[in-house]
Amino acid sequence: MSTSNILETMKSLRQEVNWDNEEERYEFIYKISNMIIRSVGQLPNIRDVLRPEEIECLLVDSINYRNGRKQSDDFAGQLFITVMVKKFSYKDEPKLDEDGKPLLHRNTPMHHAIMRNSTMCYVDWRVFRLLFTIYDRFDVNYIDEFGFTHFHAACISPNCIDAVEKFLQLGQDPNCLVPETGDSPLHLALLSALTYGQKNVVKLLIRSGADPNLANNDGLTPLHVISAKYGIHFHDDGLAEIFFEISNEKHQTVLVDARDKLGRTPLQLAVANLKPNTVDALLNHGADLSNFIFPTESCFGGPCKMYDPGDFTTPSPTNQLRLASSVLTVIERLEKRGYELDRSGVQTIVAFFSKCKLFEKSVDLEERWYDDEAFVSEAKASMIKPNLSLHDLIQLRPVEARNRLSYKEPYDLENKLLPGKITQCHKAEACAAHLCEIILKKFCWQRALDSFMELTRYQLPILCCEIIIGHLKNEDLSPVLLVIKV
Repeated sequence: MSTSNILETMKSLRQEVNWDNEEERYEFIYKISNMIIRSVGQLPNIRDVLRPEEIECLLVDSINYRNGRKQSDDFAGQLFITVMVKKFSYKDEPKLDEDGKPLLHRNTPMHHAIMRNSTMCYVDWRVFRLLFTIYDRFDVNYIDEFGFTHFHAACISPNCIDAVEKFLQLGQDPNCLVPETGDSPLHLALLSALTYGQKNVVKLLIRSGADPNLANNDGLTPLHVISAKYGIHFHDDGLAEIFFEISNEKHQTVLVDARDKLGRTPLQLAVANLKPNTVDALLNHGADLSNFIFPTESCFGGPCKMYDPGDFTTPSPTNQLRLASSVLTVIERLEKRGYELDRSGVQTIVAFFSKCKLFEKSVDLEERWYDDEAFVSEAKASMIKPNLSLHDLIQLRPVEARNRLSYKEPYDLENKLLPGKITQCHKAEACAAHLCEIILKKFCWQRALDSFMELTRYQLPILCCEIIIGHLKNEDLSPVLLVIKV
């Protein structure tokens, strides 16, 4: 189709659209996208067909695009944005005031895309990169009615570090806040890092002068954000340590014990959300453990919230092992620094284990899953530590197993069970359930023994108590741990 024919076809399609009818605009997006993406050769100027305000309206529609005919059509919205960038090379031109300066107060498709993501309606990260190709005036920081800007959007969007760099190079303040929430660009970049695991924007902002101690309207500092858990994903892969290292490079003092408006420190949040690496980093950089208060049952175990009945399914044994390992490693990190877990803390943890159904009940060990030839071969190749393979571990008696393992090693165990490590998933799940019993026994046994002796008013010899407790599984030990109130 020639350029003139494409132009006439596009104009004809445009004339058929009732601009006040959203469904007709969606239909136009669908037809134009599928026609242009197949076209070769020179295309007409899109401004000869559509006015800038109409293009912007269609870009917003593309963000919200939903076509009821079939699911595959829903990609037409993203395709339209791609066509505008790749085929038409479309660039937005700012509107100017009487003095010839760009008007900054403007709700753009970028703002709509961020709003859609904030309501859990996922927008592909590539859309943000495409939009920054259209809205490529980085000396013009568009701001919506809530005070959210394009610079804020760049900081929270994955893989948009190029846009962040351009804004900063042109003099953008790295500490400009979102008025409605008080969030700084660093808060937003940390949220993105926690969700997607990408830390480059965080590093760039701190090195460019972002204040590591700015608190938002809830009193949350960047360290609180790092220590918390957001959404159904959470990364505990060294973000806190990176935060401290770069802040030290810039000779910036970090307020490690800052409290939010609920009185919580970053350390309390890191413990409550089962982030052992973050706990370590906070303690290594001076977090005060002397006044530490262990989280209550209502706020302990942030990741378990993804498994609340009615919202999500019960976690698989592999995920149960991940949760149990996280708890035990957090406790180990605290105890190594001299913290003593009291009875109330023990009961909080046991209640969490019960809520997550971590105590083994369903695996029938008579099936002899651990003797399966393929499973044995892979388990022998999975080393827990020198001279102790996964296969060796599951062959040990419970008392031997808990004596051979530290709390740190169980934290790494779940990586041995991920798909691709143990390829027979049903065997891996059975193994994970069995390992949960072993590693939790290390935590439960001595504490249950103390509670049992108190429960029996010390009428039985300690050896008898040890024998009784030693034969109980964790689901039998948990009532003993919970029955004695502080």
